[in-house]
Amino acid sequence: MRILTITGPVGVGKSRLAAAALEKVAETFTAGTKIIELDVVCPEIGGLNYGKSADVPLEEVESALVDVLPSPVAGAPPTGEGRSLLILDGCEQILPQLREALPPLLAARPGTTVLVTGPTPIGAYGEAVLRLAPLPTPEAGNGEEWTDSRSLPSVRLFLRRVQAIRPIFEFTPENHEAVMLLCQRTDGLPLAIELAAARMKFCSAREVLDGLEEDLGTLSGEHGETLSRHTGVQEAIAWALRQITPQERALLEHLAVFHSKVDVPAAVAISGTGADETEKHLARLVNVSLLDAVEESDGQIVFRLLGLTRQFLLESMRAEGRLDGARRAHAAYFARWALFLCDPATRWNRPRRSQGVYRRQADLLAAMEFLLEEDPLTATDLATTLGLYGHQDMVRVAAVLRDALREGLLPERRAREARSALGRLSVLLGRYEEAEELLTAARREHGASGNVVAMAVDTRWAGVLALQRSSPREAEALLREADAHLSRSGAEDERSGVLRDLAEALIARGEHRAARKTAEASFYMAERVGHKVGAAVAEAVFSTAMLCGGRPEDEQEAEECLESSIRCLAGWNCLPALIPALERVAVLRAWTARGQREPLRQAVLIASAMAARRAETGYASLAPLAGEVERSLDQARSALGERAFMECWSTGQGLDVRTVVAEALTPLHTTDAPAADTGPAQPAGITGTPLTARELQVAELVAQGDTNHRIANRLGISKWTAINHLRNVMRKLEMSSRAEVAGWFEKTRREHGIAAGGRPGHGSRE
Repeated sequence: MRILTITGPVGVGKSRLAAAALEKVAETFTAGTKIIELDVVCPEIGGLNYGKSADVPLEEVESALVDVLPSPVAGAPPTGEGRSLLILDGCEQILPQLREALPPLLAARPGTTVLVTGPTPIGAYGEAVLRLAPLPTPEAGNGEEWTDSRSLPSVRLFLRRVQAIRPIFEFTPENHEAVMLLCQRTDGLPLAIELAAARMKFCSAREVLDGLEEDLGTLSGEHGETLSRHTGVQEAIAWALRQITPQERALLEHLAVFHSKVDVPAAVAISGTGADETEKHLARLVNVSLLDAVEESDGQIVFRLLGLTRQFLLESMRAEGRLDGARRAHAAYFARWALFLCDPATRWNRPRRSQGVYRRQADLLAAMEFLLEEDPLTATDLATTLGLYGHQDMVRVAAVLRDALREGLLPERRAREARSALGRLSVLLGRYEEAEELLTAARREHGASGNVVAMAVDTRWAGVLALQRSSPREAEALLREADAHLSRSGAEDERSGVLRDLAEALIARGEHRAARKTAEASFYMAERVGHKVGAAVAEAVFSTAMLCGGRPEDEQEAEECLESSIRCLAGWNCLPALIPALERVAVLRAWTARGQREPLRQAVLIASAMAARRAETGYASLAPLAGEVERSLDQARSALGERAFMECWSTGQGLDVRTVVAEALTPLHTTDAPAADTGPAQPAGITGTPLTARELQVAELVAQGDTNHRIANRLGISKWTAINHLRNVMRKLEMSSRAEVAGWFEKTRREHGIAAGGRPGHGSRE
C-alpha cells in the first residue's frame, strides 16, 4: 500500500487517527516518519481560508514534496531497511495537485508510503481509502441499562472528558437519559462530544442538551478543549460546506428539510436539475462526507445527513429567510406523491410505492401541517393518504379530515376518498358510530360512481368494524363480499388485506383450519405483489390460527412466524400493525408457559407496554385479540401472584417499542419441535456462525439438494416458513443463491471435521 487516505465527516478525528497510527507503526519505518501540515508543504497557501481551492502550480507542489520525501533510490525493498512514512494532514486545498504529483514521486521511492487525511480521497492511481465513521452512539429507545451504556465508545469518550474537567461528576441512573440523548445528538463525532463535555463544567447534561436544541452554537469552545483545528461545530460544518459548489449546497439544503432518508427519485424531484445532474451532485456530496449512502433491507439506496449538519443548514436557512421556500418545495413534492397514491384509477396497483408511506410518515405529516394554512385542499389530500395507508399520529390526521369534511372544502371525488380514509381511521381509533356512518356513505358513493374496487375496500372496513363489535358472522359475510368484488378486479394488494381480516373473523368463529388456509393465501398474495408489510401481518395472523388449533407441535412454527413478522414490521416502522403483533407474542408466551414463570413475566411486560402505547396513540384494541390478551393476563396473575404481576405491569408501562421488540425476539425455547419425518438434527458440531439452529438445518437440507417443499415436509413446517428461513440464511451470509448457501455449508462442514450426513466423530474425516 503506497497511498492511504483517511476520509470522513468533519470532526470525526482523521488527524487524531493519523497521529495515533504513526505512534503505533513508527518502529516499522526504519528510514523515518514525518507529519507535515498544509502550510509546511506549500507556504504560499497558508493564509487562505479553509475550503478555498488553492491555485498553486503543480511544479511548486512537486518541489515541496521532494523537499520532505526521502531521496529516490533504485530497488529499495518494500520491507525492512529503507521504509519511510509521510503523513500529509489538512491538504484539502491541494488535492488535485497531489493527485498528479504523488504517483510518479512514489514510483521513484518504492520504500515510501504516504498517508493523507481529508474529507475526500485524492483520486490517485493505487490509492487505498479508509472512511472513518463516527463513534457508535446510543440508539433511540434501545432500553440500554445505565451500567451497560459506559461500553459505548461515544459515551466512554464523553464521560472521560467530563470527568477531566469536573472530577466530581458521576454517571447515575438519574442523569443517564440526558447523557444518552446528548451523545445521540453529537452524531458520534469526537469534536462534538468533546465540546459538549466542555459545557458540562457548570451545566447539567439536560441543560447542555436543551441549549443544543435551541442553538448549534452551544457546541463551541477553545483550542484547549479539543484536539481538532476547529473550535466549534458551526465553524467546522461551515468549513466543510465551503468544499462544495453552490448547486451542491442547494441540493443539500433541500435534503435537510426531509425528516426521513431520501431516495434518488425524491432528490431528483426536489432538486429540479434533472436526474443526471442530481445523481452527480449526490455522488459528490457522499464523496466529501456530507451525505451518507445507506442500503435499505430491500436493496434501495437512500441518503441521510448527520443530525448536526441538518441542524446547521436549517438554522442558516431560517436566519436568511429561505427556510419557508425549502419547506414549500418539500410539501409540494409530497403533495404530488399523495395525489399519485390516492388516484382511484391506479391506487390499487402500487403496493411497493404505498408501503413507502410507513417510512415517510414524518415527512407527510410535516408537509400536511405546513400546507394547512397555505393550501388546505392539498393538505387534506396528504391527510387522506395517511388515512388510507395508516399513520402513527392517526388522531391528528383524523382531525384534519374531519374538519375538511365538516367545512365542505373538498370536491366530490376527493370528499369520497376522505370519507373512506376517515372511516378506516375511525375503526382503528374505536369511534365506531362515526365509522359506520362514514363507511356506509362511502360505499354508497363509490358504488354509484362505478368504482367497484373502492366500494369493496369500504366493504372490507365495514367487515372489520363488525369484527370489532364482536359480530364475526356479519364480519365474515362482508369480507367475503369484498373478496368477491376484488377477485374479479385483480386488485391483489387490497385482496390480500381482505383475506387477512377474513382469517381473523374465522378465528373468532372457531374455524381454525379455514383461518390458517386463508392467512396463508393472504401471505402468498402479498408476497407476489411485493407488499412486505402485508405479508408480515399475514404471518402474525397465521401464527394465531396455528395456536388456536391446539396442536403442541405447531407452537415452534407459530413462534417463528411471529418473529419474522415482528422483524419486518419493526423495520418498516409500522406501529399500527406492530402493536397487535407484539400482543400476539404476549398471548403465545402465556399459552406455552406450562407453569414457567419467565414466559408469564414476559407476557405481562409486553401486554403492559402495548396497553400504554394504545393509550398514548388512541389505537383501539382488536376485539378478538383483546379477549385473548385478557385471558393471558388472568393466567399470569394467577400464576405469578398479585404483587409480582403488578411489578411486571408497572415496569412494562415504561418500556418503549424498541425495547419490547427486543424482549419479544428473545428466544425462550432452546430446542426445536420434533421433525415430521427425516429432517436432520441440529448440526451440533458447527459453531461460530450467525445462523440459528433452525437456519443451520435449512442450510444443510439446501446442501443436500432439497426443494423448499421437501425442506418444509422434513422439518414439519409450512413451505413459506421454510422460504423465510432460507431468506434469513442468505441475508445473514450475504448470499443471493441456493448454490452459494450449499457451498458455504459444505465448506463449513469440512472445516468442522463433519462427514457428509454425519456428526463430529462419526464416519470418515475429510
